[in-house]
Amino acid sequence: MKSILVVPQTAHNAKLLLGYMLPLLNTYKISFLRSRFFGEHSDMGGSAEPFEVLAPDFLQKVYNRSESSLLLAARKNQQRMAHLLKSLNPDLVVLGCDGVGLGGWIASTARGIGIRTLVCQEGCRALYTWHIPIWLRFKQLGLAMVTAVLNPHLKKTEDYARADYVCTWGKYDFELAVKLRKRADGVYIVGNPKFTRTSEWITREAGQGFTALFLDMPAGAWPSWMCDREGAHKFRAGIAGYFKGKTGFQLQIKVHPLTPEWEREKIRALSCEGSTEVIESGLAEDYFSGADVCITYPSTAVYSALTCGIPLILLHPKFRAFKKLLWDPVERYGAGVKISDVNSLDACLMSVLKTDWLNDYRMLSRLAGIEVMGPLGERAPEKFADAVEQILGIGA
Repeated sequence: MKSILVVPQTAHNAKLLLGYMLPLLNTYKISFLRSRFFGEHSDMGGSAEPFEVLAPDFLQKVYNRSESSLLLAARKNQQRMAHLLKSLNPDLVVLGCDGVGLGGWIASTARGIGIRTLVCQEGCRALYTWHIPIWLRFKQLGLAMVTAVLNPHLKKTEDYARADYVCTWGKYDFELAVKLRKRADGVYIVGNPKFTRTSEWITREAGQGFTALFLDMPAGAWPSWMCDREGAHKFRAGIAGYFKGKTGFQLQIKVHPLTPEWEREKIRALSCEGSTEVIESGLAEDYFSGADVCITYPSTAVYSALTCGIPLILLHPKFRAFKKLLWDPVERYGAGVKISDVNSLDACLMSVLKTDWLNDYRMLSRLAGIEVMGPLGERAPEKFADAVEQILGIGA
């Protein structure tokens, strides 16, 4: 029986990869590799029990974000990784990421010893470009030069470029993968197993009031040079202020999982009974059914909002963070509304309340959703299994 080693990037990513792997359970020997970012079966849910979870000591004690930047430590870990892969000798390694971190190490190491790798799309890879100061550009260049000498396997690459094969959700990331890899062979569209027909957003009945779901961003989790934290909170407070005292309207602020505690405290202070609720648990998609509109920054949530059909207000603020939108469903399909300041919010919400606008949006968002999310979720595992069969049949 052929074997597959699965390497999740995070616990959240493990659940996505699990959705792909379940149909292959009786055909292949499948093992998940544990690291400090992904732990036990519980990280994947109850359906993960049949899978083996491997936990090599060096991944628990050595690998972490800070040490990955230490060139000598990284070189030693790469040697351990090579030994681990040789001892396991899987027919295929399935990765949650191949650009950086653990997935990047394994993709490079596996290629050197002849083990095939397949990276699966975890979320949106590039919806915008960052503001990067000139001093950091020089620092990145210096680190890249040193890394190329001491640890060529850790040379920075784009996502989708290290692994031998790529599985994307839809057409948009397929085209992105082809562009980054400079070739189309070995790239497959399989869809996202988490989204099914039951994921579709249903218009709420009249008389339930109007609820706006605001998906916040973790400004405090990013370096200060990357994001204007004060500007982000001012923008956040402006949205909360708009809904305060507005009869029949309620705001739900969904806190991002990566938001640090000090920033969470500032967000909690925006809570106001009757107008603003702060939500700190669950996934963004868990709250779509109870909302009338989704207000969000460029992120994977844009993919899921379009696919589910919930009306979308896309935020492209002027404060330092988002330099340029690379994929804009508002411009590309007319799906949703895009604003750059809170003052535009009132006009946007008035549009969303109109039946004609909502009917048009349903059609336009469906087109955009198909492009980014691909086949419906119930078909995704089947299409992924077909891709694996084709990959393992090459040169078999």
